[in-house]
Amino acid sequence: KLGDSPDWGVEQAHSSPYVTSILDNDDRGDKSLSARFGDSAGNWSDEYTATIFWDPDPQVLSGVTVNDGAAYALSTAVTEAVMADDGADGSGISGIARGLADFDCATAQYDTYVGTSTTFNLLPNESLAQYVYVCLRDKAGNTTGNAVSSTSPVTVDLQGPIGIKLAIAS
Repeated sequence: KLGDSPDWGVEQAHSSPYVTSILDNDDRGDKSLSARFGDSAGNWSDEYTATIFWDPDPQVLSGVTVNDGAAYALSTAVTEAVMADDGADGSGISGIARGLADFDCATAQYDTYVGTSTTFNLLPNESLAQYVYVCLRDKAGNTTGNAVSSTSPVTVDLQGPIGIKLAIAS
């Protein structure tokens, strides 16, 4: 019999894998499924229970800034700040994907999310104002729907000003 102990429900013939829905509502949190297995002679196994954390909602990615919004960076390595929230009862943010062009969050390659401020490398192109695009993934596998771009672009400037000759006439 399958169901939520102690209300076992009706006896059901099944094969592996058995598909059922214990996620009838939008309440996040631990969800359990219990099962006992019986044979045709009426013998029943002990109860087995599996628990998952149900988190149906993606995290909210509300903004990305690079180098505190500065227009120029003196290095290709910049600091990005991510404003994100997975909710008080969410599974927690686990992955971050970033790029210099818009991309599909569902197929992105994710790095481990280490916090709201991380280092990222821009292209060393001094004539290109670059936006950083970010997607997040939580431990349940939900991703932000679309990549979110930084609020302002950053241009990498790796060389100082070019000197001019100055002559003083007497």
